[in-house]
Amino acid sequence: MKKRAVIYIRYSSENQRDGYSIEYQKEECMKYLNANNYELVEVYIDEAVSGKSTNNRTAFFKLLADVKKEICDAVVVYKYSRFARNLMEARLYHHQIEKAGVKLVSAMEQIDDSTPEGRMMRNIIMTMDEYYSDNLSTFVQSSMYTAAKKGKYLGGILPFGFNVDEEGNFIENKKEADIIRRIFDLRAHGVQPADILRIFKEEGITSRDNKPFTQQLLNKVVRSEKYIGTYSYKVKGYDPIKIPNAFEPIIDIDTWNKVQIEIDKNKGKQIKPRKRKYVYPLTGLIYCAICGEPFTGNSKGTIRKGTNEPLQYYTCRGQDKLQICKNGSIDKHVLEEYVFSKIKELILQENLIDDIANNVFKIIENNQDKSNPEDDILNLQKEIKSLEKKQETLLELMLEGELSKDLLNKKTNQINEELSILKKLLLVKEHNARSVITLDDIKSFLIKTMNELENADDIVKKAVASQFIDRIIVSKDDINVRLTVSPFFMRDKLNEGWALFSLSPKRKKNFSGFTHIEV
Repeated sequence: MKKRAVIYIRYSSENQRDGYSIEYQKEECMKYLNANNYELVEVYIDEAVSGKSTNNRTAFFKLLADVKKEICDAVVVYKYSRFARNLMEARLYHHQIEKAGVKLVSAMEQIDDSTPEGRMMRNIIMTMDEYYSDNLSTFVQSSMYTAAKKGKYLGGILPFGFNVDEEGNFIENKKEADIIRRIFDLRAHGVQPADILRIFKEEGITSRDNKPFTQQLLNKVVRSEKYIGTYSYKVKGYDPIKIPNAFEPIIDIDTWNKVQIEIDKNKGKQIKPRKRKYVYPLTGLIYCAICGEPFTGNSKGTIRKGTNEPLQYYTCRGQDKLQICKNGSIDKHVLEEYVFSKIKELILQENLIDDIANNVFKIIENNQDKSNPEDDILNLQKEIKSLEKKQETLLELMLEGELSKDLLNKKTNQINEELSILKKLLLVKEHNARSVITLDDIKSFLIKTMNELENADDIVKKAVASQFIDRIIVSKDDINVRLTVSPFFMRDKLNEGWALFSLSPKRKKNFSGFTHIEV
């Protein structure tokens, strides 16, 4: 009897020309199915979405729901990066698939994750994918930052009142700009937003695409410094940019100041600051042996002795939220100190890193894309030139009287949005052509992880935990910590065997009911 499999395909929004087309991914996955005696049940496809997060991935969540209905024995993806480039989410959803008795398989990275070394290989490869994604994002953002410093339009929805010329500079849209001046004039004379909306409705004044104005849009307009010619832009990882007199203002500074004073007079109560959120590095990895639910992070108002921090702990969701279990809680600091000291002792040692890096590199090297990106770069450059030529033709038609100015502006805006997308894709392709993961990259990554663990904060610890902890199972009497390492990497270095890699410290309750570890 044939085994059953489903295929999941993600067609990436940031790399729609990266060679991983829907057809190509499906073809490679089908090769795996045929070679391993699987019968195809269904194909799930998410088009033009990012791998950084599973938000907005409709097919992905349908897949998870169907897996619980026992429709298949395996979920096959082209590469692990198609499943997710966010390692934390990948671990969470992979566990859900495994919990249903289903395997997650990469057609191109055929790793036996039934073994500890295989699981560790998979985790490090997925971490390198996440590193690649973040590195690529940083590169694109740095290019955007350079353009932003020049006051250029960087894509997206144009602010009401503006058009963009062929060079990406903001210019006034006369029809919309007159409405902006009317809004500021009314607000400067004390007219409230609700009354402005009523006036505009009576006079038939609409926003872009003939949509009615909303209070949200009015509030956004009167606070936007673009209308006094100031260009503001935030690019993640950089200081915010603010350039006064970057382009011709629509509103004079005196009117602007009057409106700001009027708004501040009617300002509501200040919003209370949110409570601080704490990071719990082991969430997504700890599960209850009694009810099977995950342990989640919690904190109490009680202050931990010698600190200003509240008492923090991990507790079974079955007890805390569902009231179906009585497995107790585990002191966060004690458990983490034990687990991370063992990771450092057993895995992150200089004499082991070469072995780990070499094995991971072999897998990455065998599966790196061998295609030539130069063709994609050339095609993108041709598309950009074609659109720029189209802009010139439209301008000539307008000057010859064959095209109205309004239609020119509308078509120019559409072309500018297409150009913005293509130019970002070109940056991505050019970056990819220069970016290849090397053995030294992997070694540096592992050495950096080892060094950072010395004085790591909870965010760093969370990343380390995701790579090197397979699972932590909490029972009434002990805590089973399974590390993703095996004697395969430790041969001739340690001789205690498997006992080192499945750790089971005893639980011991203190006076407050929280579990400590008895080593």
